Amino acid sequence: MQCFLDQRVTVSEEIFIPCRAWKVSYGRDLGQLIRKIITWASYMTNSPTVIVMIGLPARGKTYMSKKLTRYLNWIGVPTKVFNLGVYRREAVRAYKSYDFFRHDNQEAMKIRKQCALVALQDVRAYLTDEGGQIAVFDATNTTRERRDLILAFVQENAFKVFFVESECDDPEVIAANILEVKVSSPDYPERHRERVMDDFLKRIECYKVTYQPLDPDQYDKDLSFIKVMNVGVRFLVNRVQDYIQSKIVYYLMNIHVHSHSIYLCRHGESNHNVEGRIGGDSELSHRGRLFSQALRSFIEQHQLWDLKVWTSQLRRTIQTAEELAVPYEQWKILNEIDAGVCEEMSYEMIQASFPEEFALRDHDKYHYRYPGGESYQDLVQRLEPVIMELERQGNVLVVCHQAVMRCLLAYFLDKSAEDLPYMKCPLHTVLKLTPVAYGRQRFASICLSILSIVYKSYSYSYFLFKV
Repeated sequence: MQCFLDQRVTVSEEIFIPCRAWKVSYGRDLGQLIRKIITWASYMTNSPTVIVMIGLPARGKTYMSKKLTRYLNWIGVPTKVFNLGVYRREAVRAYKSYDFFRHDNQEAMKIRKQCALVALQDVRAYLTDEGGQIAVFDATNTTRERRDLILAFVQENAFKVFFVESECDDPEVIAANILEVKVSSPDYPERHRERVMDDFLKRIECYKVTYQPLDPDQYDKDLSFIKVMNVGVRFLVNRVQDYIQSKIVYYLMNIHVHSHSIYLCRHGESNHNVEGRIGGDSELSHRGRLFSQALRSFIEQHQLWDLKVWTSQLRRTIQTAEELAVPYEQWKILNEIDAGVCEEMSYEMIQASFPEEFALRDHDKYHYRYPGGESYQDLVQRLEPVIMELERQGNVLVVCHQAVMRCLLAYFLDKSAEDLPYMKCPLHTVLKLTPVAYGRQRFASICLSILSIVYKSYSYSYFLFKV
């Protein structure tokens, strides 16, 4: 393993560092081609991996699948979910009842197996032809027969495999999951809560008849997997093979299913904002201090007494938090993106002093690294511990900076690397994120009534959408 890691460092030194010079000397096409060939994903995985979900219905498999996929894409590993329920609904347009899932319903069993085979063919296409690195096979996969079929498939295609089993025997958690998620499922268009609950509980019983959990002591002792018990109360990890599997385990052990909201905002307007300069460590302007006071009023108005507040170690975020009259924590990793030699310059000054750098940043804003500074890609890697803590915490307000806020927001809203550097994060605006079913987020933008150099608003305004 050490040899492999050393080899990756060597590739990084030989390929990425000259990339900027090659673009300048020989045109952008060569550098762009090299970036496509040597992607960040190649540093994370040395062969495609299939993540296989296991568990009875209503155990949070799809929730974990979508969150895990969002996380892996955010850190730069191309990942896609293949949900077997989608394939089943395409094959059987009208769901009638739990009878379809009886183990003695031979016709239905044939349909379900065929759907699995079709989904696996799509997994193969994604990992071999479409540039994917990880495929998440989201299904119950509760029998050894089905898992042996998947193992034969991955061995035939030289893929790696990692199993994620979700076990839950807490009836309250199961009932809450059914009511929150399954009532709105396409299987139940009538949305009748009692009938949905009755039918789905019977569906679960159908699966229990043939359910064979992973056996870490005998039958499955040589497989790589994690068992997640009662939505994160306990874990069992077996034979982690490589770096990406360790990342998967680390992430799954940090996500928690609980009701909470995350609030993101930039610091109040700074003197550098007024002057149009980037970076630096300037203090708040007069309007920035007014925003701090308005933010305190917002917290009091919404009675967010249990709110944790995090800032960077730069003065403009600290001064914003000091007005809130609540304890706050300083995180160095929340500092703004390092602009290197361009710190405290305006974009006009950068264009005049470093025209080639200005053009390179305009061409590929996500991967561009300021000389002596950071890229957005670097910033994502730096912010990973913040994401892990946000997944574990209750209500948190993060007072940060524009580039940092874009990276955090891109994770929660599942935005691509291409979209991330252009996400709108205006001054004097609070963004509220609340987890909902299937790992999605309910998003609200709250504009406080303080003018800034760029944006202005005179009242609270909300808009909601789900992603």
